[in-house]
Amino acid sequence: MEELGELTLAGHRFPIHHATFRRITDDGQGRPGWEFDVCTRPPVREPAEVSERFLFADGVRFYAEGDPIPLPDADDLTGTEVFVEEPFDPESGEVYFTLYVGEHQDVSHVRLRFLERRGSDYRIRVGAGPQRV
Repeated sequence: MEELGELTLAGHRFPIHHATFRRITDDGQGRPGWEFDVCTRPPVREPAEVSERFLFADGVRFYAEGDPIPLPDADDLTGTEVFVEEPFDPESGEVYFTLYVGEHQDVSHVRLRFLERRGSDYRIRVGAGPQRV
C-alpha cells in the first residue's frame, strides 16, 4: 500500500496509509462542516520503551467528523492556511480535531496549510498540540 506522508508525534515518525478530507453540507444538525481522517501505521522505528511500543502498535489517527472548521468552501484550497487555536467551536461546542492514541484527545493550536494540489489530491501540512486542561 502506498504511503502518503508521515505524521510525527512525540519524536516518532508514523507512515500515513490513509488520508482523506471533504466538505459536507449537513453535519446531521443542518450545518456544513469538514471531515478529515488521517490513519498511520506503527512508527518507522520501534520505540525503546515497552509502554510506547504497546501504545503505538496500531498507529495513530488524527481526525475531524463533520466539524465546523473555518475553511473556505472553495474549488481550490491551494495556498489556504487556517489556524484554529481552541479545540472546539465556541458557538456549537463541537470539537474541531481529535487525536486517537489509545484514547481520544481533543487537539488545539491546529494550523492547516494546503501546500499543493495534484488533481483531487492535496499535500497538506498540519501542526497541532494536545489540548491542555
